[in-house]
Amino acid sequence: MGRRRKFTYLTTLTIFWLGLTWACSPKTPTFEKLNVSDFQEVIANKNDILILDVRTPEEYQNGHLNRAELLNFYDPDFQNELNEHEKSQAVAVYCAVGARSFQAMELMKTLGFREVYHLEGGLVEWQNAGKEVVQK
Repeated sequence: MGRRRKFTYLTTLTIFWLGLTWACSPKTPTFEKLNVSDFQEVIANKNDILILDVRTPEEYQNGHLNRAELLNFYDPDFQNELNEHEKSQAVAVYCAVGARSFQAMELMKTLGFREVYHLEGGLVEWQNAGKEVVQK
């Protein structure tokens, strides 16, 4: 093999290896605090996103986001129940004003979740922006 051909072969092989390594490497975890419009965009456009409402059952019954799953932050089994969810699934989390959902997002970091979006200002800000809630 000629010198030029060997150089081309090794360069191509190196570029291929670097591309493969980059494509297969784990994505950087995403933990973001979002305003109402950005949060709405994320839950509308992310396929299979889990929407978690971390308020109490009473608060949830008074109104919640469509498709939201209740997971009471004050429940003694909160961490265990949270830990049962798929860590690679994108999660959108909210509460009444943002304190509990922020703490839940921080906990999710330690539990190994990879993609979590927190609604700043919580459901209060969501409703102040004129966004819809459902009641059941």
